[in-house]
Amino acid sequence: MPRRLGHFQQAFTDWLDVNQPRFAVAVRLQMGKSGSVSIELLNQPACLRIHANRINLGVWVHWDAITWDALLDLDVLAVRTRQGYRCGLCEDVVQIWPDLELLWADHLFEPFVQWVNASYAKAETLTLLGNAATCTTAQLFRYEQPQATNEVVAVIPLHPH
Repeated sequence: MPRRLGHFQQAFTDWLDVNQPRFAVAVRLQMGKSGSVSIELLNQPACLRIHANRINLGVWVHWDAITWDALLDLDVLAVRTRQGYRCGLCEDVVQIWPDLELLWADHLFEPFVQWVNASYAKAETLTLLGNAATCTTAQLFRYEQPQATNEVVAVIPLHPH
């Protein structure tokens, strides 16, 4: 772990310290050398990679050395203005945040906790579909499973008891 955390790492760490109780599944951070964080969820399957930095937070599925699909892919592009910061990717409504930490929380951290609680924590399996040579997809399933006509590559149980 680096001696001194980068700005983004410190912001995520501070936010997580306050918001950890909101997560339906325990979260642990590992600091990267490039100012990024790797995130682990309790009992997370080995095929999931959760990585965040100052412009992206993504939950990716890797299977047999192939990036199979993204379950979550959040982006933010901080633009400094006289009033504070805005996201350069938001075209409909221009909102200003007084600092980067609040912009990151709004665009990355809050949607992540919402995804964990609404999707990941409630899912029973992670199902991989497709063919690595053509098209691949990954889906979280709570009760129902994919139709038999889909090419199921793997069904990975989540949250073992």
